[in-house]
Parts: sequence; C-alpha cells; structure tokens
Amino acid sequence: MDDWKKRLIEEHKELIERIKKLEDFLNKHDPEEIQAFDIMCMQLYAMQTYAMALKARENLYGIEVKED
Repeated sequence: MDDWKKRLIEEHKELIERIKKLEDFLNKHDPEEIQAFDIMCMQLYAMQTYAMALKARENLYGIEVKED
C-alpha cells in the first residue's frame, strides 16, 4: 500500500479516537459546567465533518478500512 494511503488511514483512525474522547467528555458534563461548551461543540462538528471527508477520500480510492 502506498505511504500516503497509510497516512490517510492513520489520520482518520486518530481523528475518530479524538472525536470519541470529546463526545465522551461533553456527554459526561453538564453544559453549564464547561465554560467553552459551545465552542467545543463547534469543534466536534468540525472534526466530524473532517472525518467524513477523510472517509470519502478512502472510498474514492478504494481503501477498505477495518472498523475496530
């Protein structure tokens, strides 16, 4: 497999892990407890959008990634 494909897969995998961690954090706390809750939600949305773009690139190039 080409190096750029491996990097794409790794970047997507790491991003999914970060998304899960941020979702867990936001779900554990009351929004009023977190000063930057709205900003963090905006960040989560951007991360999810970016993850969709990476997945679309994987699909475009026929890269099959095994989901954990």
